[in-house]
Amino acid sequence: MAKIWDPPNWPGWADICLNCWSKSGWTDPAGTDCNSSTYRPDGPQTGGTNGLGLPSFVQNSGSSIPEPGLEGPDRLCLADGEALGTFEGGGEPDIDSYFWTITDTDGNEIHTFGGVGEDFQTMEYPFDSAGVYTVTLDVERCRVGFNYHHETKEVEIPPPPVLTLIDDVTTCSGNPVTLTAIDGYDESEDLYNFDWRMLLVKYWETAHPILL
Repeated sequence: MAKIWDPPNWPGWADICLNCWSKSGWTDPAGTDCNSSTYRPDGPQTGGTNGLGLPSFVQNSGSSIPEPGLEGPDRLCLADGEALGTFEGGGEPDIDSYFWTITDTDGNEIHTFGGVGEDFQTMEYPFDSAGVYTVTLDVERCRVGFNYHHETKEVEIPPPPVLTLIDDVTTCSGNPVTLTAIDGYDESEDLYNFDWRMLLVKYWETAHPILL
């Protein structure tokens, strides 16, 4: 059931069409903000089953209302001083309100964003410095409070690496040379990908360090 319009001669009533029935009806009184109403199935025939007036999440027969959930990256990399993060709130924007907060490594609030409906279901934010940030999502359903769904997510922005690769190296047959791009880097951290290329030679490697 869904509120469509208030008939001009019946204030407080709303026209309803059922997805599984060929007859319309009314609620008395018309529900607002997800408040309960009493359904009266004495409306006119509609000429066939239909979902007239039903919100999108009800139109699909047998479907359930999706629950909110925070989805987004665990790690982002700075490129030209910026790392753009996109976060999804899930749920059903026809009845959900989304309120986002981002705090930095020190717990300082650096961004807030929120409101009713699909315009606030997704949040984008350009991080401009390294650190571990916390993204918080609070969802209000049917305007009954912020406690319907609460979720947090940490996002790591690693600092750009300090390259220690020497500018010039001479290699001789039988005397291999080890090249290290970042001194002390632990590959188990899995922060960076390496792409080694040698001009004029068909050589390509991704390990770190490498032996020439």
